[in-house]
Amino acid sequence: MTKPPDHDHYTRPLIKPRLLSFITTFKCTAACRNCCFRCSPARTESLPLESIRRIINEAAIIPEINVIVFTGGECFIERTKLIESINHASSRGYITRCVSNAYWATDIVAAKKSIAELKEAGLAEINFSVGDNHLKFVPMRNVRNAAVAACEAGLTTVINIELFNGSRHRNKLESVFTDLRRSFSKLIVNCGLWIDRGDDIRIRHHKKYSLTNDVRARGCKSIISSLSVTPDEKLLACCGLLVEDVPEMVLGDLKKMSLSDLVNGQREDLLKCWIHLEGPQAVLDSTRSFDRSIRLKDTYVHPCQACRDLYKLKNRDAVVKACSEAAPKIYDRLLAVERFNECFAGIKGTTPMSSESRQNREALNG
Repeated sequence: MTKPPDHDHYTRPLIKPRLLSFITTFKCTAACRNCCFRCSPARTESLPLESIRRIINEAAIIPEINVIVFTGGECFIERTKLIESINHASSRGYITRCVSNAYWATDIVAAKKSIAELKEAGLAEINFSVGDNHLKFVPMRNVRNAAVAACEAGLTTVINIELFNGSRHRNKLESVFTDLRRSFSKLIVNCGLWIDRGDDIRIRHHKKYSLTNDVRARGCKSIISSLSVTPDEKLLACCGLLVEDVPEMVLGDLKKMSLSDLVNGQREDLLKCWIHLEGPQAVLDSTRSFDRSIRLKDTYVHPCQACRDLYKLKNRDAVVKACSEAAPKIYDRLLAVERFNECFAGIKGTTPMSSESRQNREALNG
């Protein structure tokens, strides 16, 4: 069995990655308008199983990573690879999750068969995406079949419904899955903001979702904490929703460097640390002190939108000056959070991963 790199090479950055997501393919049975990765049936990029296994092994020396996610595209298109990847991750003590549009759940029998295979491999949670865009390609009955099968199998099951102004199906979807939730305690129903890619097609939301509202103005807990691996083995510093517009979110090539080395390199990325703590909209606002032409839009409803504009600023000097001025505050807050987490872990007497899972992982990698 392949051993992970030496533990001495991992320096435990102040913002620790806790989730590792594998974008197993960009191929999808759907071609949703404004899909974050521009996935479609025509895409062919695929992450090899051997690479997934190797990177999971490398993740073993980063103790805070507790959850491994398999997504796409549509990860079920390569079902054998998905099952073997889940099995590999769960056997090493990770909580595993996958994300799907449920195209495969054409009836309840097919849904139960697929879910049974996933559960046997060690899957703990499954998320389903549905909404106006997805319904053009996958009927709602498929999502319901899949959700029922997953809930009956005891998996934590999440329904993510697209949220935007003018949605024709949102109310019906909420009603259907809220009714279903009464029968299954592990079913979670969310409405997630569906955002545009910044091109000519605009998606609008109610002003209550604006990031300029004090209630929603907060740090981005995805950046650095949630890492993603693309089909060409690039490591992303976040969920990667708009990574094609923000190349700075690509941390490096996992074919050339180990996961821990790429994570270690983020220790000194002050801008990403600031975004993590206060959010990109707060960074943009502070940068205005050095360039009054910068505007904080009231149409931002998702951190990725503000992040895209932040990294596209032509006046990079203003960003550097803002970061330099904020540096003492950022590092003080990071250290305070680190000390709090250490104290809290001591009080709770636990770590993000159970001691049994930790021992199993160490034995497997030893």
